[in-house]
Amino acid sequence: MLRLLNPSGFPVAALLIVGVLCALAWAKSQDPFVRSSFSIRSGTGGSVEAVAVFSKPVSRRPVVVYLHDAGIDLEGSGLRLRQLAELGLAAVGMEYDQANQVAFDRQFSALLAQVQKQCWAQSNAVAWFGHGSGAQRLLRFASTHGQQQPQLMICLEGGQSADWVQSPMPSVSAAHQSGTGPPAILEKLGNAAAERGVAHCRVLLVHSRGGDRYSAEECERLARMLDAQNVPVDLCILEGQAHNFGEHQDLVFRQVSEDAALRLGGNVGPSKVPGAARWPYWIPLLAVGVVVGCGWWRKGRLALAADEPWSKPAKALLVLALCVALVAVGDTALHLILPRCAISGPVRGAAREWLLLPEWREGFDWLSADEGWRGKPLRELLDHVELASLQRKHFYTNLDAGIYREFILSPRMGQSGAGEWGWRRQFWETFYPRVRMLKAPVEAARTLVAFLRERVTVTQGRSPAEGIVTTWRDGVTDDSGFEQIYVAALRSVGIAARLGRQGQTELWTGVEWVTAPQPLLKHGFPLS
Repeated sequence: MLRLLNPSGFPVAALLIVGVLCALAWAKSQDPFVRSSFSIRSGTGGSVEAVAVFSKPVSRRPVVVYLHDAGIDLEGSGLRLRQLAELGLAAVGMEYDQANQVAFDRQFSALLAQVQKQCWAQSNAVAWFGHGSGAQRLLRFASTHGQQQPQLMICLEGGQSADWVQSPMPSVSAAHQSGTGPPAILEKLGNAAAERGVAHCRVLLVHSRGGDRYSAEECERLARMLDAQNVPVDLCILEGQAHNFGEHQDLVFRQVSEDAALRLGGNVGPSKVPGAARWPYWIPLLAVGVVVGCGWWRKGRLALAADEPWSKPAKALLVLALCVALVAVGDTALHLILPRCAISGPVRGAAREWLLLPEWREGFDWLSADEGWRGKPLRELLDHVELASLQRKHFYTNLDAGIYREFILSPRMGQSGAGEWGWRRQFWETFYPRVRMLKAPVEAARTLVAFLRERVTVTQGRSPAEGIVTTWRDGVTDDSGFEQIYVAALRSVGIAARLGRQGQTELWTGVEWVTAPQPLLKHGFPLS
């Protein structure tokens, strides 16, 4: 037994292996999503890979079948599937045939049949979502498979192009001459809807006007023909946007996902996963550690019994090492325990003396004088002082001290209420990497608000959240809540910001106060 517990062999390897396995188990438990890969057979002898992504816990939920654009594979569409899954949807993607419509039809039909059998699929709430070439494949499939229809069909950047006519199909030239080009496809889609009567499949068409790949006019024509056939259709043409909406692509996709979630009965904010206890995953490592420790302790006792008594220099060195260890433990405890204490007079004095750099003390004294801090954890106050000082000169070379204190350092948005003030560190870690290379406040705010809107849904008629931290966690708020979290995000990266008289965010350019940029889409698509 003692031979097996040799420190150079079994114990070290066992601790490392068990530690890695425990860490992997813990990390997997913290992942809020389930990814289920499966293969489907389309009747042609081959198989197609597909994946479903949805949030924990596993339960029946609305399904969105997503088809990526040309030039992208299933792995490349992982981010889009995750965005859909964040809103309480089961997002399904497949590696479909991008060259042959007949083969695609078989694959897609097999996928739909497979999805209906899944325990997580809500069969009466299904959407088809096509992007670019994926949207064109869906339109063709819908025009020839009138008996199959979802509750919602979304076409993003799926306008007609020369590719529509020239894509490989059986007897391409004959098919084009016999009426399978764009006009005939549109007519078939409308006729398929007419044969079903008043279709319950709502169609959402989202397209850019300004790109040079697909035609927005053909998308408008499709909307008119569907409307003439009593198909409920919503059309959104975003003017002046490049193909795939350029820098606004993620925001447009977020809005499409929100629209699908609302129509199918999903969430309007990120899914909330109940927190799981972490300690059970470390029990195996603890058990191995106990066994190894007992072995080492026993070997140590046997070795000490055979050795001569310690000399005075050895004992002195041991005492010195213990004293240094006690000092290190005390300093560590000071930095770990004190910041967790509620703010009071003694705690504030100890923090000023032991935890602050000299250049931080002026800002600490000013900020801690606000009575709104009473009862809050000290670490929240320290985060504001430290990170605001770090960002003070990033966007402004010579910023007035009053503006710095009121509109960067302070977490207070107004005079009423203390709210939730523990947002600084999380926001700085989230937003600063996206603007760290920018020096103009307005340009940085434009980048920041686009990402903020991708993360937070703005809905009308929703009562304001309890505070900024709750709004960020829930991922949904109203107009006033969005402006407050916008101000907080700007301050976290060092941009002086405030709420204007009309409740809209304003920022300091270094010369004057101006209205902060707003996202391309705030409340939803401008439907025509």
